[in-house]
Amino acid sequence: MQAKILTGAADLQVFAHRFGKRGNPVTLDYLRRAQIRAFFDSRGNMFAGYALNLTHPLRYIDWVPEVSRGHLPVLAKHRQLGELTCIWIYGREGRISSERIYLRAVCDALRSRTEFVLGGTLSSVVYGIQSQLLPRIVYSGPTTHFGEPRHCWIYGATRNELRRRVAVSLVPHLVKGFAGRPDYLAIARRRARGMATNPSGTRSTLSSK
Repeated sequence: MQAKILTGAADLQVFAHRFGKRGNPVTLDYLRRAQIRAFFDSRGNMFAGYALNLTHPLRYIDWVPEVSRGHLPVLAKHRQLGELTCIWIYGREGRISSERIYLRAVCDALRSRTEFVLGGTLSSVVYGIQSQLLPRIVYSGPTTHFGEPRHCWIYGATRNELRRRVAVSLVPHLVKGFAGRPDYLAIARRRARGMATNPSGTRSTLSSK
């Protein structure tokens, strides 16, 4: 597995196309102002990637209805916000390397010195996976950002919380991976079922702790 930062227009277009297959498109203008890291197999095929964005407007804050943005404590409390976004992983190579990809993403976020790292998704299963590293709910509720109402989850962690989560969750999974990979899909589905008690239209905000 090789990893590199993308800067060329052709590589960014491939990244945007493959991420967009998930039904959640991203513009080239956004990718140009973010740090884009992609992963390639031994044949040079791009099979995974993510974006780290530290510039405004933040993609995930744009998802939140304007009427609700003023009620998000994270915006008032943290001056330096970043987001790990546009994460996509395809194929067998991606499944084998998923923990290493997430660890690389976290390391990039920590090196950026951002105070609070955001993540987000339109999928309850993806939320179940990523909330293991970014546990604080910032917003859970409807978004019309994509033209029609959809439910989204936006979540995050402070730098210290992210370090702790890496130590207690991600690194042990990496070690266990040598003996047998954990069933991340089953973990995510259990978390998704646990969210069933929270109505889809309910909005939660970051606590002040």
